[in-house]
Amino acid sequence: MALDNLLKYEYTTEARVDVDFRYCVFSGSERGNYSPSKLEKESSQIVKHAIEAAIIREKFPKSVIEVNILILEDNGSAVSLAIQSASLALSDASIPMFDLVSSCNAAIYKDKVLIDPDENEIKNQVGYILVACMPSLDSVTQIVQNGEITAEQIMEALELCTDGCSKVHTMMSLHLKKRAGVLIKQTDLSLIHI
Repeated sequence: MALDNLLKYEYTTEARVDVDFRYCVFSGSERGNYSPSKLEKESSQIVKHAIEAAIIREKFPKSVIEVNILILEDNGSAVSLAIQSASLALSDASIPMFDLVSSCNAAIYKDKVLIDPDENEIKNQVGYILVACMPSLDSVTQIVQNGEITAEQIMEALELCTDGCSKVHTMMSLHLKKRAGVLIKQTDLSLIHI
């Protein structure tokens, strides 16, 4: 972060979260450019709001937690995966969090609600819903909806997404427990003096 950016922020009693979400120019079916697009700026804000609620920011006064996401390949659902990846990365970096944030999205495609849509389904959708939540706390951190969706489709999509979030959260937790076990085994206990 440049010195100019640091000088414009005031003293805060809790950490500020900055998210930079970018697509590689070759990540999708259409070639992008190097300057941040409107989609990248919106995606940065979605990821920021989704993970910010999970971080115990009071532990880091006068600090900035910066999350950089670079999408190498996008076959759909990149923002949901970015939320999950950011949550796992923060946890792996020992940033105190209330819970892991899992995310799931659904698209309305040919009058059907499809969870985890691919690139083709996203291009031809009439509506879209993304849900990010902390299932252990039964708390939703972010909901994004766009397009024309009926109330019944919204309810079905929310149910599918929250169920998907719970399943993904279980896998994320198991991965972290497995990783912690590997790290404990690799620790040289002879270095610890009691």
